[in-house]
Amino acid sequence: MFAKNKKIFCIIEARMTSGRLKGKTLKKLDEKNYLIDYVIQNILSSKYFNKNNVVLAAPTSHLNDNLCKYVKRKYGILIYRGSEENVFERVYDCSRLIKSDYNMRYTADNPFIDSNIINNFIDYFLKKNLDYLSTRTMDHSKKWKLVSEYPEGLSLEIYKTRILDKIKKYVNEKNKDYPTWNIYSGPRKFKIQGYKLMKNFFGYKFNGLRLTLDTKKDLNFIRKLIKLIKLKPGDKNFKKILIFKKKTKVKLTNFNVKSKLAYKIIFER
Repeated sequence: MFAKNKKIFCIIEARMTSGRLKGKTLKKLDEKNYLIDYVIQNILSSKYFNKNNVVLAAPTSHLNDNLCKYVKRKYGILIYRGSEENVFERVYDCSRLIKSDYNMRYTADNPFIDSNIINNFIDYFLKKNLDYLSTRTMDHSKKWKLVSEYPEGLSLEIYKTRILDKIKKYVNEKNKDYPTWNIYSGPRKFKIQGYKLMKNFFGYKFNGLRLTLDTKKDLNFIRKLIKLIKLKPGDKNFKKILIFKKKTKVKLTNFNVKSKLAYKIIFER
């Protein structure tokens, strides 16, 4: 395979100081597990990752100490502490330290990206020898009008780490919160693609599904979803949600589904 002798790392961007829901990474989603447990166990269930190539990239602020201590104690993965305000800098410095060839970016507000999605996503990236691959919608970018085929909350990105050196000079106050912004919106040209909907999700409807955690409404919705369907970290939860949605008359509607909060922030800048 193309990735032979190449180092793939997963960098988890996480912090306790989210403006919309403070401390969300250590919010309980069920009786035993926090949001960060769902995130890490999903990643570690993938064939590509183990505790030696997964990194929690958190800010240096003491407000993130409990998060880092918990993750280190329970999972033994690598911890990197960097800038809170400049996320690009945090990811860039982390990448230089771990000397990765490829980074998969996983933001710690998405509890239902299971290993099946991760495995197929990376397989495709390596097979096509891309510079950058994403499941995300880019309708907030003037240069890449990708319309995602996945609901919010299934956002994954993977890229060749060397690209960070090529886009570093284009990072500014407006885009420093989004480490990959200048890969698809900057002046440089790269081999990029959007990841199409996987075949085993064909025939299912995603309307009403917003599976990311940004607000208290999201938190309440996700907790109810987990309890209703008996979801567990590291399991094939997204498929379970779709099957349940198709078979039952219960409406799985998150009332934040049309908000696209992150994109509003970008537009305001």
